[in-house]
Amino acid sequence: MISYLNDLFQGEFELTSYRSHNQHFVGFSLKYGMRLFVKCYPEFSYFNNEFMYYQATHPNALIHVDAKKLLIAYPYVDYQSVGAIEPRALGAMLAKFHNAAPKIVGLKSADFPSIRVRELHGRMKEHAGYDQLKQAFLSIEPDVHVADAEFDNLDTCVIHGDFLLNNIKRSNDENVLIDFEMVAHDIAAADCIGMFQDTLVDDVSRRAFVDGYQAIRPLQIPSRSLFRVLWFLRAMHYIDYGVRLRDLRYESLGVELITRLFAA
Repeated sequence: MISYLNDLFQGEFELTSYRSHNQHFVGFSLKYGMRLFVKCYPEFSYFNNEFMYYQATHPNALIHVDAKKLLIAYPYVDYQSVGAIEPRALGAMLAKFHNAAPKIVGLKSADFPSIRVRELHGRMKEHAGYDQLKQAFLSIEPDVHVADAEFDNLDTCVIHGDFLLNNIKRSNDENVLIDFEMVAHDIAAADCIGMFQDTLVDDVSRRAFVDGYQAIRPLQIPSRSLFRVLWFLRAMHYIDYGVRLRDLRYESLGVELITRLFAA
């Protein structure tokens, strides 16, 4: 890939990271007269989601797009890591993103929870550990029926889909979101689940997060059943992703989250 990029952009590129099965390359392009950040995606859906998001919000940032090779070149930005961020500030940041993100034509709209659970169940039947996962699908069924009726009455917006601390960076003295591979039209509460699973694991920090969000825009709080289903879906997504890309880290994370859900 490096030699391909060097020829394509007339430059010297290097692999800077291999994160979540994305390959990141950086180099100066004589062809474009600037330093570029090139991202190669593991699957078309992730490539297409990020492409559609930037096309709708920052089209000038799309320097080169190649759907066959699943790569996009962007102007290089020197992002810095962030330290600790207060839960209230995280909630406000997500609310501002939801306010600013436009409706994106062609972007996937989330199906009813029951449809998503059924699709994941079908794929998991091919998984070597299906016998263990089968009980989880049976256990979530009562919540799924409640969640469907509630979901149908909630407003949707463009969600980030992977709102985690590692997708927040520092640029020009402010915190910014990166990685829009999982954007979708969905209910706002779905965007809170990842942070609740990964970082804000206690009631106090979660309430502060919600307060920060609601200081910017209203948040429709999901019922216990819908919250459990959203948690379940994200956990199963990790397992599904790990199976598809043969990465035990994601499978193990998903299993851990399932265990936490039914232990609560």
